[in-house]
Amino acid sequence: MKTILKLTILSLFITLSSCSKSDDSINNELLESDNVFFAKVNGDDFASSSEFVGASYRVTPNATAFVILATDVQSISLTSGKAIGITFSSDKSGFELEKGMVLTPDTPDVFILSGVYTELGFEDYEFVENTNIRLEITNIDTSNKRISGKFSFTAIVENDNGDRITYNVTNGVFNDILYSEDD
Repeated sequence: MKTILKLTILSLFITLSSCSKSDDSINNELLESDNVFFAKVNGDDFASSSEFVGASYRVTPNATAFVILATDVQSISLTSGKAIGITFSSDKSGFELEKGMVLTPDTPDVFILSGVYTELGFEDYEFVENTNIRLEITNIDTSNKRISGKFSFTAIVENDNGDRITYNVTNGVFNDILYSEDD
C-alpha cells in the first residue's frame, strides 16, 4: 500500500512538473489567485491551482472511493516539490459522499481515510501513519462532477534510518475541484 501511494504521488509530481506566514490563516494573495487547493503544513502555506490538482470519485454497487492529489505551485521543479494526497473509501453498498458529510476514521462505513504530505528531495521517506484526519464535504455536484471540502490531518513519515518527521496539515480547503469518474 505504501509503495502504491508513493508511486501515485511521484507520478503526479512528474506529470505536473512536465506540463510564509506562521499564523493559521491562509495568505490572502493565495486565496485571491486562481488557486483552488489550500492548506497550512507545519505553519507554511501550501497552494495549488486547478491544473495541479487531480481528483477521482467512483461509486459502484460494492464500494465508493475518492482521491484528491495536489502539488504546491510554489515549489514545483523536476528535483523537488511538495504534494498532499487524501484518500477515502467505503465498502458499504451504495455509500455516496454528500454535502455536509464529515468523515473521520471513526465514521461508520469508512474503510480507508488517509492524508499524506510528501516532499520530493534527496532523502527517501515512507508514509507511516495518520494520527488524526478529518474530511468535510462542503459541496458536491455530481451532474457537473465538482467537489469542495475542508480537511486536516497529521501525517508521520520515516526514512531508512528510522528518523521520523511529523507534518501537521491544517486549514485545508479545496474549492470546486473537477473530478473524473473512473470506469
